[in-house]
Amino acid sequence: MFSIDTFEDRLLRYIQETFNVKAICERLNNVKAKGVKTSIGIKITGQMSDVQNTILDLENLFSSLCTKKFNDKTGKKRLKLFPKTS
Repeated sequence: MFSIDTFEDRLLRYIQETFNVKAICERLNNVKAKGVKTSIGIKITGQMSDVQNTILDLENLFSSLCTKKFNDKTGKKRLKLFPKTS
């Protein structure tokens, strides 16, 4: 999702306009055994209640996501669900 510039721009604009906070995305490169893995960090600043509401909204958004991965060896798609964390 974050490889699409318009998604990142629209998400940040939505956060800032809806919750009256300032938000920026940061890409963090982590070197793993199998190469570089990029993580996305979203920094949110503003009034504590606005920041908390923003975090809750983002948790709801990202906990509802699932991805499809295609396995070249088996030729089948696999659905990966990301469970909600508390």
